[in-house]
Amino acid sequence: MALSPPDNHPHISFTRLIHVVQLWANKIVQAGNEDLEQDLLCLVSQQLTTELHTILDEQHHVLWAIQCRVLLSLHYLDQARLVEGSHWCAAATSLALTARLNLLGTSPRPQSSSLQFALEGSVPNCFNIHPAHFQEMVNAFWSVALLNNYWVAASGTHSFPHNVPVNTPYPDTQPGHSANGNTSAHALLVDGSLWLKRTITLVECQGQSDMDLWNFGHQLAHFAIFVETHINGAGTGVFHQDHHQGRDAETEMLVLTQGMVTAAMIRLHIFGSFHLAPQSHQKCFAAAQFLLYLIETTGIAAWPQGADPVLGPLLACVADAYATSSDPTALSLGQHAITCLKHLAPKSPLAGHCVTHAPGSQTTL
Repeated sequence: MALSPPDNHPHISFTRLIHVVQLWANKIVQAGNEDLEQDLLCLVSQQLTTELHTILDEQHHVLWAIQCRVLLSLHYLDQARLVEGSHWCAAATSLALTARLNLLGTSPRPQSSSLQFALEGSVPNCFNIHPAHFQEMVNAFWSVALLNNYWVAASGTHSFPHNVPVNTPYPDTQPGHSANGNTSAHALLVDGSLWLKRTITLVECQGQSDMDLWNFGHQLAHFAIFVETHINGAGTGVFHQDHHQGRDAETEMLVLTQGMVTAAMIRLHIFGSFHLAPQSHQKCFAAAQFLLYLIETTGIAAWPQGADPVLGPLLACVADAYATSSDPTALSLGQHAITCLKHLAPKSPLAGHCVTHAPGSQTTL
């Protein structure tokens, strides 16, 4: 998404975005300034609600406003402050859907390059928008979608209405992210998060037949195989590097994707109707083993600047499933997940919350 102001007088939305970036920069610094954090939070939170009437006329203003809310929601998620984080997630979602960023693949389109047309009930004219700006719009939508799925993983709640039509292209090409075949690590993470969201929605729905669950589980298993194949293909270049000096975006996204898949399989097969099926248990166990192997290989739980906050709830799902098992092998796996959570906890209050409630509790906060 865009980070460059159009001239020497940046719009207020860009200024707010810079403040949120400063908020995250303060967090990433190992000895962050708590007073500065609180000052920035107060500044941004108080002023974001006053900018809405000024952001609707220009594409970049809308995208800056969305990104600001996405980053603010992620900050509150990392801090395990659920009320504030859910609020800003809903605000980002509302802006994205109002701007029709979920319909960027729609044709025909009106003859304008402004998002104002979308706000009047149509869709953006993607043919007349510069390719770089169009990619920013695509990234903006999928950032919001991924944020919602993060909240599903962490708390079981999300801001996207059910059955919202989506034909926006996947973020297949991300600057700085290498791709394996035609699928970028970013696109794979988006897909993995969607599978987790669908799984949780399906399991919580009433009246699902065993056949529906079996068919869904079969499709999920195919996606899990695809993810593992993709990760193994990237292994030589990604997982055998020394990541202990800092974060690596592609590595982190691949590990999180496996975490999403693992959590989805556990939700469906252990907490759902398939908990008695031996083959389902084996698939869940293998997925959990692979996730912990990736965490150990990359050292992601010990990265100096911390890992993505959603890794905590994903590991908590493994701990919930196995940490109280009567089977020694499964028990060992669950305890390993708790150990990883404890390594994450000093840098992530969300992971610390998961440690407090593990083992045996549900994965929702």
